[in-house]
Amino acid sequence: MSGRKTGYTVLRAISCMAIVLMHTLNISEILYRDEISDFKQRAALTGVYCLMWAVPVFVMVTGALLLDPGKELRISKIFSKYIFRILMALALSVLVFSIFDDLMNGNGLHGSAFTGAVSKFLQGKSWSHLWYLYLLIGLYLLLPAYRAVAAHVSEREFVYLMAVLAVFLLLIPQLETEGFKSGFTIQISAVYTFYLFAGYGISSGKIKLPVSLGIILFITGLGLTVLFSFTGEKYLADYTDPHLGSYSFPTVALMAAGLFAVFCGMKDKKSKVWEFLDSNSFGIYLIHLMFLRLILRYMEFNPFKYGPAAFVLVALAAYAVSLLIIMLLRLIKPVRKVL
Repeated sequence: MSGRKTGYTVLRAISCMAIVLMHTLNISEILYRDEISDFKQRAALTGVYCLMWAVPVFVMVTGALLLDPGKELRISKIFSKYIFRILMALALSVLVFSIFDDLMNGNGLHGSAFTGAVSKFLQGKSWSHLWYLYLLIGLYLLLPAYRAVAAHVSEREFVYLMAVLAVFLLLIPQLETEGFKSGFTIQISAVYTFYLFAGYGISSGKIKLPVSLGIILFITGLGLTVLFSFTGEKYLADYTDPHLGSYSFPTVALMAAGLFAVFCGMKDKKSKVWEFLDSNSFGIYLIHLMFLRLILRYMEFNPFKYGPAAFVLVALAAYAVSLLIIMLLRLIKPVRKVL
């Protein structure tokens, strides 16, 4: 295993942990916002915003691995290996969550859960975190085109491409408020294309981002996130949560790119622990919300009553139980191919 691939393993594992903690903070704030002070609510939201680098990092690792021209990747393999796996994971997750909701809401197990799951699957109206699976399918469908670009543009053309993506997908959206919307667009609808190419650009060296600069970018993004979260609404009208809660916010890109550069450049140090956590990360991502909902919503546990450590403990509990369940499920060969 190369050092760079070791870095990808660590990045995926810590990103999964960060997502569980981010959802712990987010769900707690939603459930108990009427019972806490304004400061506690703002602190919880700030924690969410400081962890939003996690999903972009996942996309950047995908870009680094799948846009690499040295990797043979035929269209048939994209469909048979990547898209099929995500579709199966998505379908099973929607069905399980539909049954879970009915049981927890006292409706019992009945046929409408299955028919309702089909509708939710097609319309993307199941649990909110499954949006990432729809995103992956969209990225995979366009991989042949993205790979062609990555393989054939010069370093100068690649930097130009990233500059255009940064302007239109990171900067211009920040100018848009209820009273203003830019008329200038490019025909790429979401910021995740930026992160996909950024991961490839940094890993391939087309974008020069040394570890030292990566650390500076991450710390800067983190500091600006805290600053904007606590002062944005006061000094910039309509410029706080809707922007900070978006993956297109520039501070998110700074944190994601910085962290990616740090671990992308790490030395080779094979670790079975990180490999184990990484191999189970996808499954943990799929099911961890079930346990967060059980603890925070149905058991009515309010972490705000016990301080910051309570959020970490809840996240660790949800992560650990999810890991155990996924380990057991992966013992079933057909399931292992999906998870």
